[in-house]
Amino acid sequence: MIPEALISVLFVMVLMEMLFPELFKPAPATGVISGGLTTRDGARVDGATVTLYSADKLTEVAVVASDANGMYTLPEEAMGPYHITAIKKNADGSWLQADMDITINAIAMSADLTMDRTASPNRISKYYPLRVTIARPAMATSIF
Repeated sequence: MIPEALISVLFVMVLMEMLFPELFKPAPATGVISGGLTTRDGARVDGATVTLYSADKLTEVAVVASDANGMYTLPEEAMGPYHITAIKKNADGSWLQADMDITINAIAMSADLTMDRTASPNRISKYYPLRVTIARPAMATSIF
């Protein structure tokens, strides 16, 4: 026979779950991405803008700057696929940039990026221009 106190506790728990279901949902799995930015010759890159995008590269999820040691930490995000970009404009007008796809599948992820020097940025960020090539579609023809 089940004790009356246990039945009361179970009843209260079921009632609370019905009234406040958000209290009983598991927290979504999340992870943090951190890493370092360096140039091809190993120099650390401070002050670069590091942007985390959705996997389709259309939505900016988070933006941070690298610190004096070229390190960055993005805020905690839901597990899943993302795209990271890092970009910095140099005093001489050239740019350093890097990007990579990453999937958050652990509580802490490391993503070190090696930045390349370019004459102009090729970014998807709203802060920097994007080079776009538009091709005209082939003319449709009809045999009717």
